[in-house]
Amino acid sequence: MFKKMGRPKVPKKEAKNVLVGAMMSAAEARTVQKDAEKAKLDKSKWIRKRLLESLPSSPQEHNPELPIQIFLEANLLDLESQLLSTGLALFFPRLGTGEFYPKTNFEKISGILPASTLTLKTSNGRLYKLTQADRMCHAANKAPHFDFDYEAI
Repeated sequence: MFKKMGRPKVPKKEAKNVLVGAMMSAAEARTVQKDAEKAKLDKSKWIRKRLLESLPSSPQEHNPELPIQIFLEANLLDLESQLLSTGLALFFPRLGTGEFYPKTNFEKISGILPASTLTLKTSNGRLYKLTQADRMCHAANKAPHFDFDYEAI
């Protein structure tokens, strides 16, 4: 008896049935292919993973491939959108919490924390309102940072 050719059946709940297209240059396509190969993923899975990582409202509970942590460059802004500090933000999307590691103005932000009038603007252009921010932490095993709760704006 011959085996049936084609793609194996996938349960309907697990099926990916919506196609999202994007145009890119030949150089961009080569870069995507190389990065997917480095990550040991096929191109489709790599693109899906990277796209979902960039969305603050990703359906994490339905997508086990999504990482638990997202690191982004960010600017810390005050109520008037004035720059207070630049640094790195580590987001834990499933918890709605994060950590901000300032590269500049440690003393300036130490004086205003805790506060809930701060906003983070990330390198992907998203804005996050900090609903709770703790004092600067100077733990021996971590760089100076503060913890925060957030909501996407």
